[in-house]
Amino acid sequence: MEAQIKATSTSNGNSNNNSNGGGSTSAPTSVTPLITNGNVIKTKNGVKTQLNDMKITAQQNKQATIRNLAKLLMNSMYGRFGMHPTLTSNHIWTQQQIKGITKAWMIENRIPLGEFELVTTILNKEWILETQGEKGLRKQLENLGNKTNVAIAAAVTAHSRIIINQFKLEALALIFIIVTQIA
Repeated sequence: MEAQIKATSTSNGNSNNNSNGGGSTSAPTSVTPLITNGNVIKTKNGVKTQLNDMKITAQQNKQATIRNLAKLLMNSMYGRFGMHPTLTSNHIWTQQQIKGITKAWMIENRIPLGEFELVTTILNKEWILETQGEKGLRKQLENLGNKTNVAIAAAVTAHSRIIINQFKLEALALIFIIVTQIA
């Protein structure tokens, strides 16, 4: 079970490779770890089985840190599936504002509200990639923020817990206990 990721980051997000020792660097707005080396997990049974085996082995070997890491990964992965960011945006605009929409956004739906309209727009990823490249798309996605649908994430997490608890109940059915009373 060789699955590890080495991540490095500096406290200000900048690399410490100043050869002249001087010069000023501006601190970025956020610190992002830089992954320098990663291994892909390849198993016949899938990631879920490998993480579960990792957790059980760590528990048997009394490796609390590895066990907690495996448990955290298992719980986190299920919830992450529901946290895909929403690429739509809703606005109440006038006709003039609607005409000013850039090609980076496509109108998905319009509902008239008198002289205004409720407009649902969706990010035009293909156009952004063609004209601005991957860097431009990344900037647009960052501007959207981390708007995720909490209801979907909660439903995915709840359903995964039901599945996990079914496995626990199946394991309990395999336990056979004989209790004798000695008088």
